[in-house]
Amino acid sequence: MMALRGRELGANRTKITRPLIPSDVHIDCDSAWLNGAAVSLPDLPVAIATYSAGTVCRIKLRKGDVIVDFEIEFRIASDQDLAHVELRFLETLRGKRLDSEVVNDFIGDKREFSTAIGYCDGISSYLYGMMAREQKASSSRTTLSYKDYEKKLNNAADTLQDYDRPLARAIVGLVEFHFNHFTESANIASGFRVGTVSERYQEWISMERQVPPRDLGANVASNQEAIKAAAPIDQLLTDHATERIIGWSVLSAEQLSPSTAEIESFLNSTLPEYDSAKLRVLLGEIHAASNNATDAVTHAEFLLHTPPFRPWAERLIASVRR
Repeated sequence: MMALRGRELGANRTKITRPLIPSDVHIDCDSAWLNGAAVSLPDLPVAIATYSAGTVCRIKLRKGDVIVDFEIEFRIASDQDLAHVELRFLETLRGKRLDSEVVNDFIGDKREFSTAIGYCDGISSYLYGMMAREQKASSSRTTLSYKDYEKKLNNAADTLQDYDRPLARAIVGLVEFHFNHFTESANIASGFRVGTVSERYQEWISMERQVPPRDLGANVASNQEAIKAAAPIDQLLTDHATERIIGWSVLSAEQLSPSTAEIESFLNSTLPEYDSAKLRVLLGEIHAASNNATDAVTHAEFLLHTPPFRPWAERLIASVRR
């Protein structure tokens, strides 16, 4: 076994975008080889951490009769190139409607930030995924089809997850939130609206329900300053549906009550199942907090057979029927 920064390596080549230190490297084996040469186990993490951008190291580990090969490609970007990509993103996207022409302007000449090409590609993949997702709701000029959006979003998250930059964390957090991976989104996008909202959803679907239901806005209010500070980047990255869901989900129960009919109406529009599930949780909690058992149960019943929401649905139904 071999792991870098707590993530176990698999058969595919692993790309490294940030410099490693020896303590980032963890191995479980009896003997090891680095680029064909035998190396002592204590020396292997030190040797791997010395590799620089543009290089590949090949590692063979043996334990008992089992031999496993790993490849690590070092794509370490300079801070200057990473900042250049982010500046171009802000200059290109701010105030413009997302379409292929805008994304092409953002990509520009990649030679301008050669060490951060992977970073640029990950952001571009996310933007193309957003365009594909909005095909049914817009006239964006793109050759992508609606069914392409999930692949593009997943590619973006895979590419950007190793970049410890606010923009990368916001994008990966939004992707995880879209696919209802709330714990992952809350961890990686802490300080952004999407991270705060993901924490809220995770508490709803994992906690033992209290009777009467607790205040919807309890953990959101404490993060309001961070939410406001992160909003400029956050709002550049959200599509129409996600922006509305996040906008509702940061509100307190009292603030949400007047919007119930509007949320119900939006739920009945054409939405991916991932989004409709989030809205049903939100509406179920609103109705439970208002002692409207009938409507709360209606929304919960829709999710009784939908992972990861089944436990939430069962607990909500049980609590409002007491």
